[in-house]
Amino acid sequence: MSRHSNDLRKRAVAFFKSNKTKSETIKTFQIARQTLYDWIELEKQNKLFDILPKKNGFKSSVDLAELKKYIDENPDKYYHEIALKFGVKKSQIQRIATQKLGYTSKKNKQFTEKQTNKPKKNLNKQ
Repeated sequence: MSRHSNDLRKRAVAFFKSNKTKSETIKTFQIARQTLYDWIELEKQNKLFDILPKKNGFKSSVDLAELKKYIDENPDKYYHEIALKFGVKKSQIQRIATQKLGYTSKKNKQFTEKQTNKPKKNLNKQ
């Protein structure tokens, strides 16, 4: 999602204030309805040109060095066990470990063993 320039904001709000409808303003400037509503509200508060810096992702609550050390010391732990120690969700630990630290997921035995078709014993034989 791109940030809109101050010039576009100013022109869109001025266009709306010159007795134009919201629908006409949205079509003319090709902006979302909610964007126009937000700009009108910001203009009332004299904050229309206060553009916030763009956020890139989120700051992790887990220290990467500490997590790496813990995983290296406890290679037999599952993600849900590690998540309990660090007080976060399993999915966050899994994402950090695989994407940022380069670890692979621990496999469950039931999914890694080859399933064999053993013949069933017939208990009703006479």
